[in-house]
Amino acid sequence: MTQKEINILRAAGYSFKAGQNEIFIIREGFDFDNPGSHIDYNEIIKETEYHLNFVEKINMKISNKSFIEKAPAHVIEIEYKKINDSIGIVRRNCEILDYIFNISAEQNKKSELKELTNQSSKLNENQKELIINEIEAADEYFLNILEQKLKNGIL
Repeated sequence: MTQKEINILRAAGYSFKAGQNEIFIIREGFDFDNPGSHIDYNEIIKETEYHLNFVEKINMKISNKSFIEKAPAHVIEIEYKKINDSIGIVRRNCEILDYIFNISAEQNKKSELKELTNQSSKLNENQKELIINEIEAADEYFLNILEQKLKNGIL
């Protein structure tokens, strides 16, 4: 499974680790073609802030020399595990948001390029249809080239 597919599944609902596996629970009605439309950004941001604050509190605790001297080794180990788990959640949330924002930006760019293609006076209807089909399948590199050509009046 690619990182892109994993991020889509994470954005589609909830995930948790079970041993070495990540389990995904998909929200009902999630639109895989437009994943950004079903994301509660504020909830993801709140969860991220919570875990960052939690990591800060744990760091303060384990940087306390007195705590380290008195706590058994397994307790200190648990505190480090809490940090790792929280950082993992922060990393996952950042990947989800980054993926969704990039997908939304790409969809907006594709819509804009389709409109520019339709407005072009240098293209006939068959050429416009061909370019619009290419826009749908295009990667970011091709979209950037096409955008420059359409905006500069080359097409």
